[in-house]
Order: sequence, then structure tokens, then C-alpha cells
Amino acid sequence: MVQENGLFIVAENEIYNEEEVFSVGEDEPAHPPVGAPSIAKVEEKPKGWLNTREVEEFFPFLLEEFKRLKKPLEVRTSLSATEQALGQWKDLNKHISSALSNDYHGKLDAQKLDQLRSQVERNIEELERIRTSYINLKKNKRADAQHEIVKEATTPKYLGMQTNMTLFERAVVGALINGVVSGGRNMEELYALAKKKYDLSDREELAIFQALMDLGYPTFKDRLRVGDESQDPDGTNIGEWQSQYYS
Repeated sequence: MVQENGLFIVAENEIYNEEEVFSVGEDEPAHPPVGAPSIAKVEEKPKGWLNTREVEEFFPFLLEEFKRLKKPLEVRTSLSATEQALGQWKDLNKHISSALSNDYHGKLDAQKLDQLRSQVERNIEELERIRTSYINLKKNKRADAQHEIVKEATTPKYLGMQTNMTLFERAVVGALINGVVSGGRNMEELYALAKKKYDLSDREELAIFQALMDLGYPTFKDRLRVGDESQDPDGTNIGEWQSQYYS
């Protein structure tokens, strides 16, 4: 006869009038046979447009990438970081094209995408400019290292005569030249107008007239007789023009 007593089972042996006690334990998990493949945990793939390519998930993905990717101002001090960000923004631009190409039902707002894409393209242009600056800087450093600067005593190059003018003289000269070139006016008429309007002194007239000559405009006054009412070359007043005799 068998009876259960708590965690033990008591069996009576009727033949020998003895009792046998058996321990009752919890079932142990069965071990898989040797060589059987282990059951690996199946990890769920992260959801999002990059994995699902669902049109509805593209805008949240795009806005999240705008927050995640570094802007040009954040990477401008590192060439490596600049190149990394440049590649990421270029890929994001391709993702926009891909999403639009697969939007058969027109669920995406093309106008909003245009605004975001403009910012993407501006970031790409700025990053390319930063990258080019780094490359040119390195080239210049290598060139400087290869070609050392050697100081030699030489004769200074003559680059032509340099003169200084007051802002007033510069303004009058500029107005005269602009009136002739753009307005088609007569230089002598404009000169007489400027002289009357600004009450030019003889020294101011000479400076303005000389500046016009240096800029290649035809001579129409005797510099030594500037301010004189008569500019007749046959006159007796002393001047730089020689007397003209007509045959």
C-alpha cells in the first residue's frame, strides 16, 4: 500500500511487513540531447523608416535625423568630423529622394520636404566649403615647407606713380567721369558746372584736372592758367601750351 506523507511517499511491503520511504522532489528541467542546436533569442529589429520603408514613418525619421546629425558650426574645427557629417547629410538627401520616389499614393507633403531639403543642401554646401578650406590649408603648408623663403636685396619694382586725393576731390572726379561715361555728357560742361556749384579754388581745380589727366581723359585746360577766364592759346598770358599758328 502506498501513502503520501508531505514530501515523502510511504510504501508498505506486505510480504516482509516493511515500509520504504521515497523522497518527492521538484521536476528538474530536461537537458537537450548532446549536439542538439541551442535555441537563440530572437531580437526584434528596431522599427523605423530605415527598416520598414513605410511612407508614414518617413517624416518622424527625418525630423529625428535633423536633431541627431551635427551641423557645420559643430564640426568646423575638425576635418574628420566635417567629412563624417558631410557623408551623413548627403545620405539623408538621398533618403529624401528615395522616399519621394516610393510615395505612390502621395502621402508625403512635398512642400514641407522642399523646405527641409533646402536646409540639408545648405548644410552640405557649408560642409564642403569647410572641407575645401582644410585641404587648401594643408596644401599651402606643404608648399611652404618645400620652398623656404630666401631674402634677397633687389631693386624695388616700379608700379607706377601713386597719388593721394581728398575725399572731396575724389568725389568731384568720380562725378565728372561717371557723367561722361554713363551719362554721355560733355566733360567741359560738367567741369564748369562743378566749378560753379562747389566754388572751386585754383588749387582744387588744378588737383581735379590733374587727376582727370592721370586717368586718361583728354586735356582741355592749360594747367598753368587754371582759373583764368581766357584760355586762348594765342594769348599773351604765360602757360604750358604753345601758341598755335594756323596756315
